[in-house]
Amino acid sequence: MKMIAVLIIALSSPSLFAFSTGPDESERTSEIPDRREFPVDPDIDPCTDYFQYACGPALSKFKMREDRSRHIFSFSDSRERILDAKESYLAKLKDKDKFNEKSKQLKDYYLSCTNLDARAKEEKKVLNEAVEKMKEIKSKKEFAQYLTSQSLKGQDSHVGFTNIENLDNSKIYDFIMMPSLMASMPEPSYYKNEELMKEFKEIATEFFKLAGYKDAEKRAQWVVDFEKEYINKYPTPAERRPLWSKRAYSKKSDLLKYKNLQLGKILEKVPGKIKIRNPMDDVFKYQNKAFDKYSLDQLKTVYLFQSTEGALDAGFPDYFEKGFKFSHKYLGGSAKRPELKERCTMDVMNRFNKELDYEVYDSFFPDFPEKKFVALLEKVRASILEGLAKNKWLSNKSKASAMKKIKLARFQVVKPKTEKEWDFNPIADYSPEKYLANQEILDEKLTERNFERLPKPVDKDIWHYGPMTVNAYYDPTANKFVMLAGILQYPFYDPNLPDWVNLGAVGAVVGHELGHGVDDQGSKYDAYGNVKQWMTDKDVETFQSRGKQLVEQFNNAGHDGKLTLGENIGDLVGVTFALNAAKKTMPVDPVAREKATKEFFRQWARAWCGTMLPKREEMQLKTDPHALVWARVNEQMKHQGDFAKVYNCKKGDKLYLPPEKRVSIW
Repeated sequence: MKMIAVLIIALSSPSLFAFSTGPDESERTSEIPDRREFPVDPDIDPCTDYFQYACGPALSKFKMREDRSRHIFSFSDSRERILDAKESYLAKLKDKDKFNEKSKQLKDYYLSCTNLDARAKEEKKVLNEAVEKMKEIKSKKEFAQYLTSQSLKGQDSHVGFTNIENLDNSKIYDFIMMPSLMASMPEPSYYKNEELMKEFKEIATEFFKLAGYKDAEKRAQWVVDFEKEYINKYPTPAERRPLWSKRAYSKKSDLLKYKNLQLGKILEKVPGKIKIRNPMDDVFKYQNKAFDKYSLDQLKTVYLFQSTEGALDAGFPDYFEKGFKFSHKYLGGSAKRPELKERCTMDVMNRFNKELDYEVYDSFFPDFPEKKFVALLEKVRASILEGLAKNKWLSNKSKASAMKKIKLARFQVVKPKTEKEWDFNPIADYSPEKYLANQEILDEKLTERNFERLPKPVDKDIWHYGPMTVNAYYDPTANKFVMLAGILQYPFYDPNLPDWVNLGAVGAVVGHELGHGVDDQGSKYDAYGNVKQWMTDKDVETFQSRGKQLVEQFNNAGHDGKLTLGENIGDLVGVTFALNAAKKTMPVDPVAREKATKEFFRQWARAWCGTMLPKREEMQLKTDPHALVWARVNEQMKHQGDFAKVYNCKKGDKLYLPPEKRVSIW
């Protein structure tokens, strides 16, 4: 739940109805070279479609695997290489006899995932036990108490919670509560698709038949009706963005007023001095009323479906197949399922991300030139500071605060340096034959750790992702930028290339992420991670007015301009600051300098060359704050005067904007 600005988001969900993969094994079809080449298309005018100019030839030769729903070369090539290395490690691990504590956990969890016979038996047992549990519950109060007990175990419930830095003192924790009951579809428009909802109801009906209910269709309709109502009570993706810095504190007595929700057992575990954040109070109010509106049988039916259907896999192949086809048809899921050993490797990566990275890292990233890379990062920081110093619209007070924040921003790069920074999962005993039970053990251990940490000081050195994750992020509560080693592969980074080329890709990433520290949301956090707006109200208004043109521009490009505004500003700021840094490294000779400038822009485009299934693209447009890859390239080039200059773009060209219409944030 922690609010961290990331470069690109991979959507995932345990439900069949959000990117689950189907039951068929498939051969690998995507070829992942050690280094992908990106020749330009000489028949495409760069001023008309720079994405196609820089990416078209590589994409025309690429065939995406049927068990994938998207492939962005810079991210996906790197992920596939890392996935193969980890798959190989786990395959060998299962035959070993001696282990350390971490590797034994990896082995046992991996074996439980690959044991389909044991999984099938366990799934049937879990479904039967869940049905019997619902039958045992005789009152709404008893039902709510059961949900609360599930929350305390880290399981599906009506409320979720975690620790988050206090708004006024980021060295201590708040306790944040969020509604965890979710609809099966990603956002409201899906519920207006009659064909989709008909098929969704059919799948839900099948679920209740498997659960042994004679009135399965009626119960499926209850699920549909409830979710249609609930999805409109829950904040949209755009509305959720500012919630992390919202001053929405509640007293325990306020939350206990929602008597239908029975939150007492959770609240009594929160020490008295710890403040409670409740940024979605309106949703809790709705949930409390829903307990009165819906019958006990209806409430239990909805919960049974949402908490259990995602566990049905090996033991229910026909049901899983229907859910998979639904996901592919409507939600952008892949056409085929990865082979079992790959699925289980990905599962281990998700649940034991740092433990697996710790075991594999040294063999995958030997002798990484960290000092050289950090020097490159510092060039971007210097460029940002130079840009802020020259800024003409910020007040002197805001300018000083912004520069202080960038100067004090910490870099954590490549990989954690200490055990404390790694922050591994709590050690536990896992069974090689109980896949679902293993998940419950880990969830409960992590929940217990959250409560244990709640009264302790915040450790701002902790890495929130394993170092082989192909991403980067900025954490506003720690004012730190984390560049994970996983992303430091070509085309994002190659230590043998000139700085101006690397700055076009990884440099723009650094500028993007640090730029989040001084954008409309980042301005709410001071240099020490406290929520203390350092930008004056007038400066915030000016900042927002400068972004309005981007909203309109991306609306016209088929996006939700408001949803993507923060990330589009990040891209604009990142490219601008990285280019300014790159210019200081380019040759002086005019011809060589023009060539170097083109190389900078080509590298930015190469970072976003990729493709995705149409329905996956549709979902991203509705739910993801990041623009589609072609737009991240083409729409940003319109605001770069140097791009227009080196490619001789002129009035009438699609990617040309006159200087007075170009957006300049800083």
